[in-house]
Amino acid sequence: MKKQPTYYSIHYNRPDFVEIQYKLSQILDYKLFIVNNGENKLIKKKCRDLRINNYIETKNVGTLSHSHGNAINEILPLIDMSQPYGFIDHDVFILSKIYMINNDILSWKQENVINQHYLWPGLLICKENTNLLGVNFLPGIGINGDTGCDTYRIIKNYKVKWLETSIDNTAYMNKNIQHTNEIMRFDIRNTIVAYHYINGSNWAKSSTNSTKNNILLTLLNDKFPGMFKVL
Repeated sequence: MKKQPTYYSIHYNRPDFVEIQYKLSQILDYKLFIVNNGENKLIKKKCRDLRINNYIETKNVGTLSHSHGNAINEILPLIDMSQPYGFIDHDVFILSKIYMINNDILSWKQENVINQHYLWPGLLICKENTNLLGVNFLPGIGINGDTGCDTYRIIKNYKVKWLETSIDNTAYMNKNIQHTNEIMRFDIRNTIVAYHYINGSNWAKSSTNSTKNNILLTLLNDKFPGMFKVL
């Protein structure tokens, strides 16, 4: 019997994403913890309205990548790593059950540091007994990378499966992906594992728009017909 995984989703300012992720967790049977990074009252209210009891508040120390890294560092000691677990961003939406049979870790390879690849904490799934307690998820630790770059040290200790990526909605392609309606897709052998909304927290100061929201909801309905209401 497969063990139910627990995924920790780091949230900041999109309470509407809470409901989407929670519904997916019910469909796919994984335990979802909402990590409210900054005590956002609207996110807390959304969790209360949905009766989400798996809720954690972190202190939102620093900005952008530092805040993200600090939130993960804060919850790491709370995780039972003898069971399957993982981290997802608030704008990552899992579409398939993830079975870690021949691998220990599933993630997206970060290649912005020459010859030092590391795991992306926006979608980082671990098999039971994968120990990340010694990792510091702040950017710039060990190497000059983004959040989670310190994971470069542990990759050699585990069997890592790297996700394949592509972009849906390429008709909107321009030079700055943060300002488009594009949505990233994570695949394993042509099976869609998850969608990444990209810039869901508006860190790049682009406008969150109903068009892109509906694109996401339509994609989710393609997988789970009628489960998500297009606005």
